[in-house]
Amino acid sequence: MSKREPYSDDGYLHPFLGLLLAGSVYAGRRLIASFQRNGQDRINPEISSILTRWLRPRLGQLHHHKPVPLRFPNFYYEKRSRSNNPKISLVTPSLNQGRFLAAACESVLSQNYPALEYIVRDGKSSDESHTILRRFEDRITAIRIAEDRGQAHALNLGFSESTGDIMGWLNADDILLPGSLDYVADFFSRRRDVDLIYGHRVLIDECGREIGLLLSRCLRNSFSIRRTFGNIRTMSRCFRPSVFCKRRET
Repeated sequence: MSKREPYSDDGYLHPFLGLLLAGSVYAGRRLIASFQRNGQDRINPEISSILTRWLRPRLGQLHHHKPVPLRFPNFYYEKRSRSNNPKISLVTPSLNQGRFLAAACESVLSQNYPALEYIVRDGKSSDESHTILRRFEDRITAIRIAEDRGQAHALNLGFSESTGDIMGWLNADDILLPGSLDYVADFFSRRRDVDLIYGHRVLIDECGREIGLLLSRCLRNSFSIRRTFGNIRTMSRCFRPSVFCKRRET
């Protein structure tokens, strides 16, 4: 890990360069729009698609490399002392993800976080998922095997029965890095004014080897948060496995 080129999320564009970039994106979008009249696209659809992808706002940095073993520095395993541990509710939706499900569950349970509420919802998988879940049934808070209307419905069902102060979700083909829950709890305990946190993402292949990094950007103020989350909805590029938020009753 120490030999890898260091990455930083502290590099920001000079305001003038940011304004210039924003102006270029705006001009490019207006140019594309000028070729679209009366519902007819006057520019080649393939070129239009390429330009649209190139001009849309970017969030984070993506770095790929050849597969390497997934290793963690020792401090990932260090526990932080706190007077209390906020309850964390984590939901995993799954459907026919048996080949990855065991690794996902183990990555959560091996955190050994004392106030964890872990809920797994399986949409009646036809693979080995049920056998795998039985191996963890004495360690998982709730295992629900029932048909649902897709991932979003499964998540809503899972969160509706959760009771934690902090919420997050982990797909069945993702894993949590060591110490994640402890870090999340410690941060929220120190920063009572923060409702949502997110972090970087390590990309792994089907064998669990590291193949890249997805680095998020720091959001400076509420204006940039609104703009960025607007872009996230448009781009579907939220680094979702690294997001944790406080529960807010409505």
